[in-house]
Amino acid sequence: MKVGIWAPVYGGWLRIKNHQYRPSFAVCNEIASRAETNCYDYIYVSENYLNVVYGPSQEVADAWAYAAALAANTSKISIVVATKPGFHSPLPLARMAHGINHISNNRLSINIVCGWWKKEFTQCGVKYLDHQGRYQRATEFTQCLKQLWTGENTSFSGKYFLLQDALIAMEDLEEGRIPIWISGQSTDAQRLVAQYGDVFFIDSMPDEKLEQTIQQIRDLESKYRNKVKIAMSVFVILDKTKEQAERRYMKILSGRQQDLIENFKRIMAESGATMWKGLTDEQMVDSNCGFDASLIGDRATILNRLKLLQGYGVDILLCQFENMLDDTEKFGKTVLPQLRAA
Repeated sequence: MKVGIWAPVYGGWLRIKNHQYRPSFAVCNEIASRAETNCYDYIYVSENYLNVVYGPSQEVADAWAYAAALAANTSKISIVVATKPGFHSPLPLARMAHGINHISNNRLSINIVCGWWKKEFTQCGVKYLDHQGRYQRATEFTQCLKQLWTGENTSFSGKYFLLQDALIAMEDLEEGRIPIWISGQSTDAQRLVAQYGDVFFIDSMPDEKLEQTIQQIRDLESKYRNKVKIAMSVFVILDKTKEQAERRYMKILSGRQQDLIENFKRIMAESGATMWKGLTDEQMVDSNCGFDASLIGDRATILNRLKLLQGYGVDILLCQFENMLDDTEKFGKTVLPQLRAA
């Protein structure tokens, strides 16, 4: 199992009192440095135009600027940067990705995220499509990227994108072999990754649903003859004892900032988003249902849980922590060496 870390592009991950931070490149850069020193495999940088944790009036980091700088400041850790189809045309995006992949010496992956926040689309002048339309657009976008990264002249005529004899000239074709991640949990997302993707990136979910989702991917793999890895976003609370970790978790839940949660519910309703429909307030405390992974406890508890998730078919974990700097290092020193040895 490989393990990565989220760069806190929103500033923090928890909708709780006294936990509101500005995004900081200095912090993200230090997290990347500590993650690389402690042998994490990935750092994930999410592209957003509005702050989904603290609200639209709060700052959010630019994913591409941060990813390029992290590529230059690291030497081993892989960088995954997310993008939303429609916010960029395929050729400029493919060129940016190729450039960062060159800077990083082939350590870049691209995550395709269809998006769900209507206001984010409309403020950028991007048409907000229904769910099926967003995935059709994402499919065309992914097809364009894969063709552009061949280093050959590319023409493409689709419903959403048009390329006319486009070219990204590259002497080293290895720089065009950029893995594609697909985020989502719907049937459309599963079909897209099974056809064109390398990694399927999902939120945390209960074990029964996780097993079912992975089995659906495995069934599609055989249809499209494409082997896909499973990545999952998780929130980890590691402490000296299981009881201490559970007390920290309960303190987080009891300290939730209800106005931020209500704002999240409102923007989901306004956008017609169904991905997180039915979540409890407790599940909305963090940004990606990360506590559903049940990674709360001491080292032994966490390691046993990781083995179980690996047995279900999870290949990659991308972690969020309460204290991104200190906990990244603590998890790296406490858990990762034993995970690697196992």
